[in-house]
Amino acid sequence: MYFGLSEEQQSFQEIIRKFLEDEATIDKIKLFNKGDLADFPEAIQKGSLGTWY
Repeated sequence: MYFGLSEEQQSFQEIIRKFLEDEATIDKIKLFNKGDLADFPEAIQKGSLGTWY
C-alpha cells in the first residue's frame, strides 16, 4: 500500500506552498494576529481565484 501523495496532490501542495510563501508573509501574519484584516482576506481571495480558476 502506498501512503504518499499522488502526483495531483503533490502539485496542489506545491501551489498552496508557493501561494502562502508569497502572500502570508510574517508581517501580514502579525497584522492578522493583531486583528488587522484589511489586506489578508483580499490577498487570499485573489490568490485562490487566480490560482485555481
